[in-house]
Amino acid sequence: MDLPEEIDAWVDALRGTFDVLEVSKPIPNRGDSRMVRVYVELRLRGPSCSPKPTASTATAAAPTEPDRLAAQLRRVNNVVGWARARITSLHNKRDKTPEPQKARRRECDVRAEEIQRLVDELDKALGGGERQ
Repeated sequence: MDLPEEIDAWVDALRGTFDVLEVSKPIPNRGDSRMVRVYVELRLRGPSCSPKPTASTATAAAPTEPDRLAAQLRRVNNVVGWARARITSLHNKRDKTPEPQKARRRECDVRAEEIQRLVDELDKALGGGERQ
């Protein structure tokens, strides 16, 4: 089997699953290699056209409430899993922080808590003054 026949055989095999849009000419490989490169542009075949469902089949195909809730729960679990992985990586990164930087962060956290406490007290004082 020579090269053009081999390329045609592979393209025919691809046509069983894909829509072959374009096939390039064989491009020789670099160096002393006897290999060639052939670029194939293809597209997945769309789903086969099926008849539109009737009213009786549409109600049977509609997901039930438990199925819908199970799918929603799977999506939520995917998000929760991602969030847990992200939190774990952040904790690992935090644990590798040098001690002086940790001390500075603790100091900033204490100051932020103090500021928040003062803001809460001010809100209470202003809120109480407006009511009177």
